[in-house]
Amino acid sequence: MLTNSLEQLLEKLESAAGDPELGESSEFLSPLLELHAGALRRIVEVLNRRGQKTIVDELLADPLVGTLMRGYGVGPSPPNAANLTNSKFVSVEQLLANGKASSRKVPLLHEFELRHGDFFKVQFFEDELLLCNVEGQPFAFKNRCPESGGSLDKAELKQYTIICPCHHHLYDLRTGEAADNSQLRLEIMPVTVENGVIRVGL
Repeated sequence: MLTNSLEQLLEKLESAAGDPELGESSEFLSPLLELHAGALRRIVEVLNRRGQKTIVDELLADPLVGTLMRGYGVGPSPPNAANLTNSKFVSVEQLLANGKASSRKVPLLHEFELRHGDFFKVQFFEDELLLCNVEGQPFAFKNRCPESGGSLDKAELKQYTIICPCHHHLYDLRTGEAADNSQLRLEIMPVTVENGVIRVGL
C-alpha cells in the first residue's frame, strides 16, 4: 500500500509542471528531492566503501525503502521496471531530464555545515568543487589549479582570496582572477543560499 502511494506521488510530481495548481509545489519539492537523492547516494557509497553491501541489498529488498531508493535513482531498477510507463516507476533523474521538475540550482549542503574559514569538497556531477565560507558568504569553485590542473585542497584562505598551493598565485573568490596574472582565473560557480541550503548554479 505504501509503495503504491509512493509511486503515485512520484508520478503526480512528474506531471505537476503542467498543472497550474501544482506548479508551485513542484518548484518547492524539486530541490528537496534532489537534496534527498544526493544524501541517499552518499549513504550507499559509504556503506559500499566499508564493505556493507549486504546492508544495501537488504535495504533495496525492503518494499518501502527499496521503492524510495530506486525512485531517487539509487540502486538497480526493480525487476519489473523494464517498462517504466506500465509500472508507474518514475525516478528523480527522469523528472529532471524531461523538465518536469527542472532546477538550475543544485543543493549541495546546509549552510551550518560550512563554517567561516572552512573548505568543503564535494562532487558536482563530473567536477569536484571546493566550497568555502568568508564571514557568512559562501563561495564555490572547481577544485582545479588554473595553471596546472592540480588540486586546491590545501589552498590558504585570506579574506576574499585564496593562495593556490601549486604556484602560490593569489585568486579573488569574487571574480576568480589571479592578482598577478590576468590570464589565470579560477572557475567560479554561482552560489545562493535558499532556506538555509547552499545551492550551486548549473
